Amino acid sequence: MDVTSISTVLEVITSGDWTSIAILIVFVCLAQARRIIDSFDYIRDRKIRSISGLLDLERISDETKYVLEESLDQISFLRTTGISTDYKGRKKIAEILKNSEGDITVLGLRKVSSYVRHEGGEVRVLVRKIDRVEAIWNLITFVFILYLLGSLITNLALADQVTPSMLLSSGVVFLFGLAVLVFPVRTMNTFTRALDVRDAFKRYEEKQNANNKEDQGC
Repeated sequence: MDVTSISTVLEVITSGDWTSIAILIVFVCLAQARRIIDSFDYIRDRKIRSISGLLDLERISDETKYVLEESLDQISFLRTTGISTDYKGRKKIAEILKNSEGDITVLGLRKVSSYVRHEGGEVRVLVRKIDRVEAIWNLITFVFILYLLGSLITNLALADQVTPSMLLSSGVVFLFGLAVLVFPVRTMNTFTRALDVRDAFKRYEEKQNANNKEDQGC
């Protein structure tokens, strides 16, 4: 940032115009967003770098090496999928991803990681009744917001006279409504994905049970 830019920033800050200051803060955050994200990634990867450094040591026992490798695998798996689980759980999830033939992806699995839980020593996708209630509520919210936005446009179109201030305020409300609309849509989409992933888990488990029965029959 050059001297001119710095002086401009100082003038805005000392002016006492809070609107300009707020716009300046937003602009600076957007301009530095990449650096901020990189800083968080650097801090988050510190543990991975530490474990990797220990694994590079020559004088390290096999037992310690095994523990470090397991810890590194678990952290890396968590970073990629959003799921923290043991070796057995990671193996199961990896096999499900392979057998899904692209229907379930790592990115899709990460989006529904909050539905993946440990139950009875097994990794499962659990969709509870409260999750279904939340999905229905978000659907109602989605329809209600659409109704409000439609009413806003209708009233604006039927108004006898549309002033610039009315148009501006309506535009702000409409954009705010669209922004709020993202949350129920995202939640419903995540819920739908969770059902798909749950079905993929069930198909995998049924296939494993069928293979076990065939092996026992032999």
